[in-house]
Amino acid sequence: MRVRLEQQADGLRQDNEQLQTELAEHERADQALRKREEQFSAMFQLASIGMAQADVRTGQFLRVNDKMCETTGYSAAEMLKLRLSEITHPEDRERDWEAFQRVVRREAPDYRLEKRYLRKDGTLVWVNVNMTVIRDDKGYWSQVESCLEKNSEATFTHSLCPDCLKTHFPDMEKATPDNL
Repeated sequence: MRVRLEQQADGLRQDNEQLQTELAEHERADQALRKREEQFSAMFQLASIGMAQADVRTGQFLRVNDKMCETTGYSAAEMLKLRLSEITHPEDRERDWEAFQRVVRREAPDYRLEKRYLRKDGTLVWVNVNMTVIRDDKGYWSQVESCLEKNSEATFTHSLCPDCLKTHFPDMEKATPDNL
């Protein structure tokens, strides 16, 4: 009986040691995960470009960074009440939707698009958007992540096409910085 109790006690000690080892491994994994989440959060928030995550089905913003807010003129709280289509210029929505659908259908891994956003104050801002769909472990899309760069030069390049420029300003080709 005593031998049997000692064997059971040894078995319990071994089980306890195994549990302690597994708990320590889980704690290290949890710490590593928290560190990666903190790093991603810092990278997302402090990025020098606008970043947003949105629900794939509704386009509702789930997360935005400060640069996105600065670009659109909305606060983060206001952005989280909006859908992507609400800040996209009406003339750019169809082209944006078509590019998005190609990604959803897996015809393209992502897309890059120059388009206009409607700022809170009603003004337009040109942006270069890079969008990808984030898929879950089964391959289903779960959310959209987009990065955007404000494109201050786009306003000028879209003001007059080269043919219009020649037609309306024929002497422009002779222009220099000194005589503009």
